[in-house]
Amino acid sequence: MSYLMILLIALLFIIVSFGCAEAGFNVQSSNSHNDQYNGKFGYIDRTGKLLIQFQFDDADDFSEGMAKIKIAEKYGYVDKTGQIIVYPQFDECESFNDGYAPVMIGGKYGYINNLGLMVIPPQFDVAKKFSDGLAAVSIGGRWGFIDKSGMFAINPQFDDAGKFNEGLAKVKIGAYFGFIDKSANVIIKQQYDKVWHFSEGIAAVCIDKKWGYINTSGAVIVNFKLDWAWPMSSGLAAVLSDEKWGYINASGQMVIRPQFDNAVSFSEDLAHVYVGKWQVGRCGYIDKTGRFKINPQYILAGEFKEGLAVVRTDHRWLFIDNKGDIVIKPEYDMVWNFSEGLARVNII
Repeated sequence: MSYLMILLIALLFIIVSFGCAEAGFNVQSSNSHNDQYNGKFGYIDRTGKLLIQFQFDDADDFSEGMAKIKIAEKYGYVDKTGQIIVYPQFDECESFNDGYAPVMIGGKYGYINNLGLMVIPPQFDVAKKFSDGLAAVSIGGRWGFIDKSGMFAINPQFDDAGKFNEGLAKVKIGAYFGFIDKSANVIIKQQYDKVWHFSEGIAAVCIDKKWGYINTSGAVIVNFKLDWAWPMSSGLAAVLSDEKWGYINASGQMVIRPQFDNAVSFSEDLAHVYVGKWQVGRCGYIDKTGRFKINPQYILAGEFKEGLAVVRTDHRWLFIDNKGDIVIKPEYDMVWNFSEGLARVNII
C-alpha cells in the first residue's frame, strides 16, 4: 500500500468515523422537518431535547462557555442558552481557548476576549488559538508567537508553527520541523518531515515516510519503522504497521498487536476501531487490553466525550454510553459529539 493511500485512508477514518463528532457525516434522514430549518444548526442537551433552536447557518462546539455560530455570512458567538454574546460581525473566527479567540475582519486576524472586546487589533495574516499563554501568528509569510498583550514573545522567523503543548511547539524552517521552547530556544533541531505535538511526554515524528516517537529531549523512543502514528492519549498511541493498526505504550512496547483495519486515539479509556474492508466493515470500541467492550456493529463511530459517543447504524444516529447502551435517539441528518453538555445537530 502506498504512503499516499495510507494517509488518505487514515484521514478519511478520522474525518468520517471519528468525524461524526468532528466534521459530521451526511446520511439522509427519513424524518420530515419544516423546510424553513433546512441547512440550519441547533443544539440538543443530554436528554435529546432541542435546547437551542435551528437558526444558524453554521455552528461549532462549545468551548469555554461559548460557541462559534454563523448568520448571514458573518460569524459571532452564543452562550449555552442560545443568546448571542458576540454579534455576528467577523469574516471568520475560531473557538475560545485560554480566554481568547482569533477573529478575522477585512482579511486580517486579531483576538477578542470572552466579553467580545477586541483586545488585540486585527493585523495578522493568519492566527491560531492561544495555548500555554502564547499564540502562533503569521505576518508576511513568517510565523512567530505573541503573548496576550499582542506583543511578539518570539519574533516571526519560521515557515510554519504550531501551538505550545507541554512547553514545546513545533516550528518549520525550510522543509523540516523541529521544536522550540517558550524562550525560542531550539530544543529539538529541524530534521523531521512531519511531526505531531507533544502529548504525555512524547511526540510522533516522521523521516522518509516512516514514523517513530521522540521524548522532550529529542531521544528516539520508538525507531522509525511505522507506516503511520498518532499522538499519545491515555497512555497509548495508535500506530500502523504492515497495513494493520495496533497500539504502543509510552515505552514503545506494542501492547495491542496490529490487527485492526483502522484505529484512532483512546478517549475516556475506549478507542473506536474499524474491522473489515473500507465501507463494508464495522466500527466497535476496545479497552486498553485490546478487547472489544462494544462489538463492531456501527457504520460510523465517534470518540467518547462526556460519557457519550455518536454512532451510526444502518438507519439512524444514536448516542451510546460506554456499555453500548442507547441513551439518545436524535432525529436529525447530522450530529456531533457533546461538548460542555450540548451537541450540535443539523437538518439538511
